Amino acid sequence: MFKIDCEDKQEARIHFENDYRLSGENSNTFKKWLKGINFSDYEAIGLDLRNVEFIDSMGIASIIWLKRDLDKRKVNLKIINCSDNILKILKMLKLDSFIDINS
Repeated sequence: MFKIDCEDKQEARIHFENDYRLSGENSNTFKKWLKGINFSDYEAIGLDLRNVEFIDSMGIASIIWLKRDLDKRKVNLKIINCSDNILKILKMLKLDSFIDINS
């Protein structure tokens, strides 16, 4: 479902292995998975949304939770490779004002 790749200890990329709906129970599963990763080893995390085809309020909440958790550890979060529809939602919610978003 989810995978974290890193070329070095400075930056890692989280991605969804298949088409994914970041909503409802899937969001809870994603958040539980995130809690098992030691992000303190990295300077930055790229959240690759290339395979996310749908996101709802619970999916947004899991991204905000991740951002806050990483801020506590002084780790930067970047959202990368999101579709135009997902990008529109993120910008409408003004998440781009506190999360670096690269489409």
